[in-house]
Amino acid sequence: MAITIRERLAPSWYTPKSEQDEANPTRFRVQPLDGLQHMEVLGEVELRDGRAIISARGFRLCAQGGIVGWEGVSDGDGKPVEFAPSKLRLVDADVLLEVGLHIYNLTEFGEDAEKNS
Repeated sequence: MAITIRERLAPSWYTPKSEQDEANPTRFRVQPLDGLQHMEVLGEVELRDGRAIISARGFRLCAQGGIVGWEGVSDGDGKPVEFAPSKLRLVDADVLLEVGLHIYNLTEFGEDAEKNS
């Protein structure tokens, strides 16, 4: 039987919970991880009592590999900040953890994760 290449889902927008009631919410453009990125993250996952526990490094790998854009991010003066992967370090950790978990679920469960978020 031949190995079937898994097609990646197209990038989609994710709005953090803290932004969902805002008139112009910050949104992140995310995509599932590719096979090699996924393998790296799996090395940072521990199963405990049937639950996947992801290390901080695993969340960082998810954010770095899965966030491909944003909108509604501004600096202290209210000026828009253009997305660049190097600027992810400026985003609060709690937001990156939430978005990283969404990317992990999107990678693991595909469109089902997209529908349930």
